[in-house]
Amino acid sequence: MINEIKEEFNLNEKLFSYNTKKQPFTNKVKSDLIEEQKLPKIKAWDKVRKNIKLQDLMNDTEAVIHSYIQHNCSVDKEDGERIYLKYVPIPFFTIVDIFGDDFKFLQEMKKLGISDTTFQLDESDTKELYYRCVKMIPHIPDNPKYHQYFENYISNILEKGFYYFYADETDKVLAQKRFKDSFCYFFSNYIQKYYYAMDYNKITDDEWYYLDNEYKDKEIVIAEDWLDKNQKKKLEKLIHDRPKVTELIKNGFYFSGYKHSIYDYNKFDSYTEKQLADYLDWLIDQHGKPGKDFWVRNEREIYFQYGNHKYYPDFLFHHSEITNAIETKAEPYSNQKKNNLLHALDKIEGYRGLLIFSNQMDAMEKNPEPLESLLGYSEQAFHYHKYKDYLSHSVAEEEKFSKYLPVYSIKAAAGVFSGTQEANPEGWIKAGKKYAESCFVVQVKGLSMHPRISDGDLCIFDHFFTGSKNGQIVLVQHRDIDDSENGGKYTVKLYYSEKRKTEGELLENYQITLKPLNKMYSTMVFENIYSEGEFQLIGVFKEKLNLQETEN
Repeated sequence: MINEIKEEFNLNEKLFSYNTKKQPFTNKVKSDLIEEQKLPKIKAWDKVRKNIKLQDLMNDTEAVIHSYIQHNCSVDKEDGERIYLKYVPIPFFTIVDIFGDDFKFLQEMKKLGISDTTFQLDESDTKELYYRCVKMIPHIPDNPKYHQYFENYISNILEKGFYYFYADETDKVLAQKRFKDSFCYFFSNYIQKYYYAMDYNKITDDEWYYLDNEYKDKEIVIAEDWLDKNQKKKLEKLIHDRPKVTELIKNGFYFSGYKHSIYDYNKFDSYTEKQLADYLDWLIDQHGKPGKDFWVRNEREIYFQYGNHKYYPDFLFHHSEITNAIETKAEPYSNQKKNNLLHALDKIEGYRGLLIFSNQMDAMEKNPEPLESLLGYSEQAFHYHKYKDYLSHSVAEEEKFSKYLPVYSIKAAAGVFSGTQEANPEGWIKAGKKYAESCFVVQVKGLSMHPRISDGDLCIFDHFFTGSKNGQIVLVQHRDIDDSENGGKYTVKLYYSEKRKTEGELLENYQITLKPLNKMYSTMVFENIYSEGEFQLIGVFKEKLNLQETEN
């Protein structure tokens, strides 16, 4: 891709070289924009969740290792479910995208012919992990029982077949270090997420960031050719070419030309951040007050705090007398505790927290809309993720289905209850009474079943159902369903089937009708269905789950 950019736009080699001559440069702040502007220092402290025991959480080895693998490894389904740590050998670090999807990561490594080997971890490695985590998590005691949990973790992941790629002996040392660092970081966040709840501070007069104290002129280093006006003009032509702009971002390119940033030069960590910067500049031009409204890409100048963790919002954006702290995310990587910390700004007059996902910025890039639309998307995103605060990851076997129900995504539920795939639930949620083991919880999106089911409601479904489904609300899958709100081929609707025999047809067939309760939505009608089994019944709706009641 780099070569394509250079050839198409006749850009010289130095522009993309890490070895090119660098030039110090002062990135001046537009201090008049941020004078007297301030932001509250949001802090939240840890408090232990009710009815959660640390030893029960840590003793669930399978859940801990499954979560670690999910966030830090790639699983090679074509080679006996081998587990590979997402580590790229040094010579290939700039070639392979470590943050790409699992299949692409493994495919690129194999294509390059990189060797692999298994991890060799011994008692000294286990002790190191244990004592590092004890230092990071105050509630973990230093005693043999808790040390044993870490021995169980190492044994479990090695038994599954734990591999890494390497180019030489140096990589063997670095891969071990990468594993230890990633596991300690993961485990600290795992305990933070499932063992602790958040207790927010009260904002006092001295608990504020004054922006003109935090954002100063910056001494940055830029490749000499990046300051060349002719090269800059050529690069401006790339602005709507996503793959090429993404390559520039990955290479640490400083973008200029923004009228309403407090800095002339800005670099981004992702294409989504670049999209947001473009959108904010457009928004101030079209609907704001140029010279008064502004945005800044936050590079660790300010942070919010929860427990021992610091959280750095991606952007600050001042518009219509309100200062917004903005976080951009790809949805699977959203951290609910960080989301809640951001959302705490909403309780302070003149401030607001916004959570923006990549798919929302994709939509805005194609068709920019006023801020109200973005606020709606952000509020919806917070709403959709709120239930994750209530999930438990470690539940005693005797409490499963007697007090707690498993929570699945709709796609995962379809795989589990059709028998086509295995999937662990996102977690378990308190349901308050006993249910059959065929029951499960999914979040239903959209308003097609309003007022019975609202957008984002958690709903309990039962996979086992005898008798007629006519008139029942069902979660159903079929190849011709088109429901973008709930994942394309899945939908929640009232189900009706009518047996028919068309003239000239030898076999009886069915007309299947999937009907919304909300008249603003269209009814789905499917003709000439020769077996009701063509529609996969994932579950029949039983009732909604009230999150507030789960706290009692």
